[in-house]
Amino acid sequence: MRNAKSSVIGAVLLAVACSEAGGPGQDNLLNADVAVVAADGALEGLHMMGGLTLGGPGPVLDGARTVTCYDETGAEQAECDRATTAMMIVTVDVAGTVERELWTASIERHSELTVTGLLGTETTRTFNGSGTEQVVRSSHSDEFGTRTYDMSNSITYDDVVVPAPGSDSPWPLSGSIMRHMVVTVTNGPDGDRTVDRLVTVTFNGTQFVTIDVNGETAEFDLGTRAGRFFGPLHERMRRGSRRGRGG
Repeated sequence: MRNAKSSVIGAVLLAVACSEAGGPGQDNLLNADVAVVAADGALEGLHMMGGLTLGGPGPVLDGARTVTCYDETGAEQAECDRATTAMMIVTVDVAGTVERELWTASIERHSELTVTGLLGTETTRTFNGSGTEQVVRSSHSDEFGTRTYDMSNSITYDDVVVPAPGSDSPWPLSGSIMRHMVVTVTNGPDGDRTVDRLVTVTFNGTQFVTIDVNGETAEFDLGTRAGRFFGPLHERMRRGSRRGRGG
C-alpha cells in the first residue's frame, strides 16, 4: 500500500509541476504549434528562392513576384542576363489559405531578398533579406483539442546558401531563416493572451535540419510532405518532455 500511495502522490506532484511549467496543454503545445507555422513558411521561402521541389507540393499562396537585376558595378539592368547579372533583388507578396492535415490558416506574407553569387559559373546562390507575415485564424487540432492563434511575424533570411539550379542536391547548404513571432492566443485556458516566440530554422546541407523555438528544438524534414515535417523530438516538444529541450 505504501508503494501505491507513493506512486499516486508522485503522479499528482508531476501533474502539478507540468501545470506550473505550462505543461503539454499550454506553452509546450504553443511552441509545437508555432513550429508548424514556421516550418511551413520556411518551405514556402525555399520554393521562393529557387522554385525548388523539396519533396512536397510547391507554393500554395498566390501573389506577385518582381525581380530587379544588377551588374557587378551595382548598376540596374533593364533585364536579367545570365552572363552579366551579379545580384538580384526579389520582392514577393503572397496571400492565401493553407490547409494541412492538422492545421489551417489564412496567411499574408511580404518578403524582399537580395540574391548574390550569380556572376560567372554558378555553384551556389546566397539569399539575405527580411519580410513580414500575418497569420490569421491559425487553427491546430489534435488529441488535445483545437487551439486558435493570430500571429504577427517578422522574418530574417541570414546567408541562406542554396545550390544553383540543376544541382544534384536541392538542400540548402548553410544559413538560417528566423521568425520573431508575436502570437495572440484566442480563447485559451487562461483567456486571450499575447506571447513572443523566436523560431530559427538552421540549414546544414541535408534534408534534416534543426528548428528551434525559444530553446526547444526539433528535427525538421525538408523532404517530407507538407504538414508532416517532424518526428519524435517534436512529439516531445508537444507533450512537454524535458528530453525535447535543446542543450
